Amino acid sequence: MREEVRGYQDLIIEYMLENLPLEKEFVVSLVHKSSVMKMLKEDEEFVGHYPPEYWVEYILNEWNDILKRTSVALSK
Repeated sequence: MREEVRGYQDLIIEYMLENLPLEKEFVVSLVHKSSVMKMLKEDEEFVGHYPPEYWVEYILNEWNDILKRTSVALSK
């Protein structure tokens, strides 16, 4: 992973840890498995145009959507 990509990823993780009551291992997993990491690897300039706070919200929304869809599927 390029140093710039790793640095921006670390900023996202750091922001989440400072602002959310979540454990580091969980936060790292959320970020690594998010679509933001794929975007960051493919077009770091695009991702870099937005602050880490934006991407934290994006990641949380992404996982919230996954949880909702899973809940609906399990309730059937």
